[in-house]
Amino acid sequence: MKIFFGWIVGDGKDISLGHDAWCSTEPIADLIPNNRSSFDHLARVSDIISNGQWPIPSTIADNFRLANINTSTIPPPLLGEDIRVWKPSLTGCYSVVNGVEIHREKFLKIHWSKWIWRKCIHPSRSANIWKILSGYCATDKRL
Repeated sequence: MKIFFGWIVGDGKDISLGHDAWCSTEPIADLIPNNRSSFDHLARVSDIISNGQWPIPSTIADNFRLANINTSTIPPPLLGEDIRVWKPSLTGCYSVVNGVEIHREKFLKIHWSKWIWRKCIHPSRSANIWKILSGYCATDKRL
């Protein structure tokens, strides 16, 4: 589930520098090949914010280069607290609908379903027709 969370940077105190998705779609440490990152597990984004700017130290800038992140495209931090967002949603807020949409299995639409699931056909007959057309009908071969 962690891959679906992102951050909008405020003061940066709640966001892990290398292990949260705050400047790209994935955490920076996950983007660096062969675990060559030198991020401290306790480092926070607030450690590299100064007066609303990003004066990124050279050791951390090397990690950004390894992760193919252009530091000039990172938007400036906002005033206030950090905001955790749910990336699959347009509003950034989690909803049960979004959660179900991520985990549900999606099947191809079949053209004949609109002809068998009708009010004029009894549901048990529709179910039998569906089983036959879908190949789920019990036969001697399957028993």
